[in-house]
Amino acid sequence: MPYILKSFTKDHPDLELVIQVEESELIEGLVEMEQVSAGISALPPKRHNVVHETVYSDPILFILPRDAYDDETGPAVSGEAALQSTFLFTHHHPAYWDELLLKLRLHVTGIRTMKVTQAHIAKRFIQEGLGVSFLPKSMVRRELIEGRLMDAHFDLFPLPTVSTYFLAKEFGELEKEFLRRIQSVYFN
Repeated sequence: MPYILKSFTKDHPDLELVIQVEESELIEGLVEMEQVSAGISALPPKRHNVVHETVYSDPILFILPRDAYDDETGPAVSGEAALQSTFLFTHHHPAYWDELLLKLRLHVTGIRTMKVTQAHIAKRFIQEGLGVSFLPKSMVRRELIEGRLMDAHFDLFPLPTVSTYFLAKEFGELEKEFLRRIQSVYFN
């Protein structure tokens, strides 16, 4: 996002931006009441007077702390064993946790959960070796590339896909341009 904001403000030097960070459940109301021009949310809008477009869809990955092995010589990581031996950080995304936890508890006994409501905190805890979690790929893309986190194979059941939405009262030229920039940087 910083790259997108930097290029967008460079191309629009007369534009003043105000960034307001809120939980996804609140973003639609802010857009509807015109307290913000647009919002990016993990939840689609429910009201008819807020328009939206899917920015991108994202697979959920099983994320663990990096181990000392390289990918070719290390032992296979058991998802079930990882879930039974450490904390599972939950509820840092508004869309998938209730259903995912239900499925996990049907397949794995002895899961210990810790509710961590911010994904960036869950990532940090995982990096420090405190536990594991299921996170959207876009949330951990950089850490996976840099080798700070590990994406473990998970085959107990198919993991969900989540979407990120761009919400606005109406899509003017600035909103359309900003959306195109996000989509081109992240997933084109």
